[in-house]
Amino acid sequence: MDIIRDLVVMVIGFLMYLFFIRAIVSWLFVFGIRNEILSRVNLMLSGMTEPILAPIRRYVPSAGGLDLSFLVAVFGLWFIRRVLLSL
Repeated sequence: MDIIRDLVVMVIGFLMYLFFIRAIVSWLFVFGIRNEILSRVNLMLSGMTEPILAPIRRYVPSAGGLDLSFLVAVFGLWFIRRVLLSL
């Protein structure tokens, strides 16, 4: 059982990194930094994180253009990871 728990904890950690990288890439777009590689990275990250963020967006409204679903997702993943690590 420890192997499964450790694997899930590692996947959650990987997802959290993906969310933070996606946030940084989106900020680069806001500041006007655009190129083909960055666009492809953004598309790849969107494909990997959007299945988690889309359901959250249905229930969490944006606040003045700020997407709060990111914070809810990261906090939720962090909470699940902490619970799993305490078992």
